[in-house]
Amino acid sequence: MGRYLEKGAFFPDTNNVGEYRITELIGRGSSCAVYLADFTDYEGNVTEHILKEYNPTSLHTVRSSDGKLVVREDECEEFENGLLRFREGYKRQLAIRRMSELKNSTINVQKIFEANGTNYIDMTVFNGIVYSRLEEESLYQLLRRMKALTQVIGSYHRSGFLHLDIKPDNIFAIPETSELVMLFDFDSVAEKEKMSSMGGLSYTKDWAA
Repeated sequence: MGRYLEKGAFFPDTNNVGEYRITELIGRGSSCAVYLADFTDYEGNVTEHILKEYNPTSLHTVRSSDGKLVVREDECEEFENGLLRFREGYKRQLAIRRMSELKNSTINVQKIFEANGTNYIDMTVFNGIVYSRLEEESLYQLLRRMKALTQVIGSYHRSGFLHLDIKPDNIFAIPETSELVMLFDFDSVAEKEKMSSMGGLSYTKDWAA
């Protein structure tokens, strides 16, 4: 199998009270892949979810026939360190979402769980599209959306954070208006006061400042 889960792939949640089924790969970066998925609970109710999977491209992982990520033995420590940063990013996102200035521009996270030999963050689905897939109707619409993005990033900065991976795959565009965008990458968000002591930074090479 390839590095990423294919459409139709399925696996149970942590508590085995339901099953996730992948419907689409909607984004991928240096450390994660993002999927759209349906979750069916034990009563047959179906809900939509966005799943963020820790899946670093810098490591030589392979996916077995049952969907599990298999890590090379000499890279296990690096993989585990990355998982720790992934879980720390989840906690950071919970804190950011509580800030009133960032609440409406930061995607909501519901839980984190283990599956397929890695970790997943379950996020709320909103109507919209990843910006890398959007074609702006006019220059005016483009400028309105970029203004909205700069305002969101400014809010991160005023709140004491730096967003280190601003790229189209990490921006979620809302169809109702060009004046609201949402960010769903939080592994690369860092507290400014801790930058000098951080051992490594998460970013995408082609989009790094």
